[in-house]
Amino acid sequence: MEQLLRLNEIVKGCTMISNTKKLEELLLKTIRCLKSLTESSNIKKDCIVNNDLAQLESVMIQENFLVQELKESEDSRVLILQELSTEENQMHQMKPKEFLKFFEKEPASRLEKLFRAIKTMANDINRLNTQNKELLNFAIENFNDFFQTLFVSQNPPSGYDQLGKIPSTNDANHMFLDSRA
Repeated sequence: MEQLLRLNEIVKGCTMISNTKKLEELLLKTIRCLKSLTESSNIKKDCIVNNDLAQLESVMIQENFLVQELKESEDSRVLILQELSTEENQMHQMKPKEFLKFFEKEPASRLEKLFRAIKTMANDINRLNTQNKELLNFAIENFNDFFQTLFVSQNPPSGYDQLGKIPSTNDANHMFLDSRA
């Protein structure tokens, strides 16, 4: 039963792809018809200037045919868009791995490779951020040690600081750089 549902989903996905291809073909056909109408209007203009009624009549018949083709392609386009809109909601609810099954093998493999490459790059960035954090913490510790050594060697401990308190070793370790990084 589950396999039948799966098969039904695959058929719907294939239908959606074929409908998209049909829609693309219809749009190309519409463009061709509109170009032909533009050319025929230029021919009509020449026929009117030259007073060539026979050619004008044939151009008008051809224009009527092109207008009829445009109407048919528009009706077909509306039907295909209606079919696509009902299938679109189902496609939005699909997971990316299921959606990849409906593509042809080559684009699907490209998308899968792209997905893996993005995932690998995100993992690499995460790893580099972790390494940078560790290096930054190490550098801060070394700078604190360096400045502590420098400060202590210039001012030997007298047992009291300027406020009259005895400095603790914890205060001296974080005297110059903040350790929050």
